[in-house]
Amino acid sequence: MLRYLSQKISYLVLTLIAVVATNFVLFHLMPGDPVTHIARGQHLDADAIARLRTYYGLDQPMAEQFVTYLQNLVKGDLGFSYTYQASVGPIVVKALANTLILVTISTLLVIILGVLLGCSPRPGAARAPTPAW
Repeated sequence: MLRYLSQKISYLVLTLIAVVATNFVLFHLMPGDPVTHIARGQHLDADAIARLRTYYGLDQPMAEQFVTYLQNLVKGDLGFSYTYQASVGPIVVKALANTLILVTISTLLVIILGVLLGCSPRPGAARAPTPAW
């Protein structure tokens, strides 16, 4: 039992590492530079763009950026949304309530439908004999 549990926990850790690493790599594979997206429409000069890259740590090597990313995740800092101009944490928490409502309703619906369909006889099947007591 202990071996089974340790195996499942190790799979969980490996999956979490894979998801976090994939998320980090996908961010860096996106076309364009995040700083140019932030600065679009503001007509910033090259010096201001360089300061933004330094401020956000995008001038660091990729390995150092990944370590900083992991440290921020462990601290619960999910970053800053440039779209909403706010921290990502409260935005996720705000959307979490609606998500939990949808998950609860769907789970209840699936359980009810599953029980009803599981208990119904298949078409053309003979009825079970009723006991004659």
